[in-house]
Amino acid sequence: MMMEWLEPKIKDRIDHAVDNCCDDHRVKDLYNEYMRVLHEKCPELVIDLEYLFNASFRLGADLAYRNGFRDGIELGMDVSRKFAPNLHPTNNRTK
Repeated sequence: MMMEWLEPKIKDRIDHAVDNCCDDHRVKDLYNEYMRVLHEKCPELVIDLEYLFNASFRLGADLAYRNGFRDGIELGMDVSRKFAPNLHPTNNRTK
């Protein structure tokens, strides 16, 4: 339920993270080298391979962000259980 509510914000954040990565000079340098070699070695495949490269980059960013987000939520819950056990809802359930 919470993840459904957060989904639009997560997608926006992933878009922002991808944009930031694409602006990084190291990523730009690698991409430019990839495109140079691609144009040199197999120009007939440039469009298809560029699409696949970009799609895999985007998918990797999406997966990494979502995994990090879930890890952050779990870490926050673990910390709250350890340092404020009486305040955490899962520790206040009746048995």
